[in-house]
Amino acid sequence: MSDIFTCDLCCEKFNEGERKPLNLPCGHATCRQCLKKHQEMNNKTCPDCRADWSSAPLDSLSVSWRLIPAGPAGSSAAVVGGAGAGGGAPAAPPAQEDMCSAHDIRIDAHCLTCDVDMCNICAIQRHKTCSVLSRKEKLEAELEATVNEAQTNLRASEQLERKIDDTISILTEIEVAAREAAEHCTRLKRENAESLRQQRAVLNQVEEIATTDTKSVQTKLNLMKTFPNQEEEGATAACKRVVSISERLQQQIGKLETIISFGKI
Repeated sequence: MSDIFTCDLCCEKFNEGERKPLNLPCGHATCRQCLKKHQEMNNKTCPDCRADWSSAPLDSLSVSWRLIPAGPAGSSAAVVGGAGAGGGAPAAPPAQEDMCSAHDIRIDAHCLTCDVDMCNICAIQRHKTCSVLSRKEKLEAELEATVNEAQTNLRASEQLERKIDDTISILTEIEVAAREAAEHCTRLKRENAESLRQQRAVLNQVEEIATTDTKSVQTKLNLMKTFPNQEEEGATAACKRVVSISERLQQQIGKLETIISFGKI
């Protein structure tokens, strides 16, 4: 009876080369060389239990590293992928955290339904009704999700950048409008001040004329009282003087109205 470190078909010891033990979906392990020969003969059943493994490609089967004996008998210069002697260093076994604790084989699958990592045997035995992905498919899905998220963030950043540019443009327009309004207000203030100055000057002139004419009329009246014999002549002259003053006042008032109308414009 052969020990656990040998293949049941060829009775050769397992190694890290063509004789490395591959785990079939049924749970049995056979060396790669024997499985390859069976495959070439269109025979894809387990040599131990005759379970079919045609749905699993040969290169997708995981290696049962615990069945490779330590020491020269189990060591081989060949590496995973078929490199011969001198072709490179022997392949190192997977890290312990990548091994299934139930079957001691590599964890190569992920159950989306249960959200757990597992080996191919666990996927077949315990997760038949679940949605299961290979490790490669899981990584591809995670990569696609990351890319989609990055694209979404990029689009959001571009939209935010456009909004910032629009806001800056609006603020610039508001700043220009505010500066023009301030300049217009300053100009109106200066023009109104000049108009008020002119109006005060005209009013002062009218006041001076009115004061002068009033004093002149008062003097004439006093003279008329002093010389009663000249009452009629003085009255006539006074009337003419009053008419003249009234005409001058009308002229000044007309000028004032013109200046005031110009100041409103």
